[in-house]
Amino acid sequence: MLQFGFLHAGIVVLNGLTHSYKIENGKVYKGKVVIENTANAPRV
Repeated sequence: MLQFGFLHAGIVVLNGLTHSYKIENGKVYKGKVVIENTANAPRV
């Protein structure tokens, strides 16, 4: 088993992870998850 205790993301989800919409059958809905890097360095 691998342990990843050394990882620290520094990423915050700004608009929440749960979005509920009423969509008609056969339709496609597209959206975005907005995130922010709160660290001082780029995250990959």
